[in-house]
Amino acid sequence: MYPNPANEFISLQLSKGSENQSAVIITDVMGSVQYKTIIQKEGAKEVIIPVKDWNSGIYLCTVITGESKTTGKFIVE
Repeated sequence: MYPNPANEFISLQLSKGSENQSAVIITDVMGSVQYKTIIQKEGAKEVIIPVKDWNSGIYLCTVITGESKTTGKFIVE
């Protein structure tokens, strides 16, 4: 996930896997969902998420693929 801190966008790299889709959920630290989508993928893929209209603060990005769940933290300035 880059850049961190972000001003205009955040980029996620989805790795190759056996699953055909991933769920991406971004919440603020209070738990409010800011962004949610299902990504259909074939192999590795980059996802660009615009954040320029979001409030400054800390956000959590969770990617769910099959049985795997990964969460990362990023800052919007």
